[in-house]
Amino acid sequence: MDNAAAGRCGPVAASSGEACCSALVADQLLSRGAGRLYADAETGDEIIRGLDLVAATDALDLVAAVLAILVVRRVTAMQSRRAELGAFPAGPRPLRAH
Repeated sequence: MDNAAAGRCGPVAASSGEACCSALVADQLLSRGAGRLYADAETGDEIIRGLDLVAATDALDLVAAVLAILVVRRVTAMQSRRAELGAFPAGPRPLRAH
């Protein structure tokens, strides 16, 4: 997220959004690796190791979902506060040189 967007949303919302995106990307990468490890497993120990990694990626899914919910709630709160302020007053528009 660039500095302009972080300034509009506030530092907390920006960091939550970045954490949510990071968790989602990490989850996708780890999930693919865990799935491949489980699919290629041939011994009992390899299967258990693969299932452990799949369970860990499921937990990371939950963390990413909670972070996404927090981001949506913060954005909704910011929109509600802005809506309570009402519309901008209509004033004369400045002249623009073309």
